[in-house]
Amino acid sequence: MPKDIVERLNAEATKALQLKETAVQLQNDGVAPAGGTPAQFAATIKQEIGMWQKVVKDAGVKVE
Repeated sequence: MPKDIVERLNAEATKALQLKETAVQLQNDGVAPAGGTPAQFAATIKQEIGMWQKVVKDAGVKVE
């Protein structure tokens, strides 16, 4: 995705996360509101993929 579009989406998402009603709704849904840069998000996704790959492998999960 073009960098300018990613930056715009990130800016708008950050604005939404700063709204009190958004934070309340997320907390009611059991989610902690968080924000950050696109680079931070990419790092988080990379870490999560690695963690869940290990969980799946250790559990012996097979795709059917």
